[in-house]
Amino acid sequence: LDTITYNAAISACEKGKNWEAAMVLFNSMPDARVDAGIVTCNAMLSALEKCGEWQQVLVFLDSMLRNGIVWTTITCNVAISACEKGGAWAQALALLDALGHHDIAATTVTYNAAVAAVRTGASWKQVLQLVVDMRRHGWPPSLIGLASLHATSERAGQFAWVQ
Repeated sequence: LDTITYNAAISACEKGKNWEAAMVLFNSMPDARVDAGIVTCNAMLSALEKCGEWQQVLVFLDSMLRNGIVWTTITCNVAISACEKGGAWAQALALLDALGHHDIAATTVTYNAAVAAVRTGASWKQVLQLVVDMRRHGWPPSLIGLASLHATSERAGQFAWVQ
């Protein structure tokens, strides 16, 4: 077996919503003398995310760092999305903040995932700050970001305007 085979098997577990089987495969890689690189780790994170295991995603992210595997933008996007699906908006914001500490560039996808995470639990001011940060980093406000800003500000009886 090689890395490609393991990646395919872990992705199949993701599609079958069986994160436990994906984790067994991932953990068996060292015994098979197969390296788990960033693609394999991202596949594992995606399996966890699709199964709603946001807490396991955070544990896995930590283990990646302990094992010297450098996060990518994709890694963080999946993790932020997992937090959004789990209603863990504070953790999603912490991950967005961690991007800068790990020298990872946020993209529109990253900000949209963060906005999606905070729109249900955070204040409209936090959503506005994300939209402003998006612009500051050279990304135009997305429809998702603006719609979330509108919804959260309306829910709070406020009106926020972003040009």
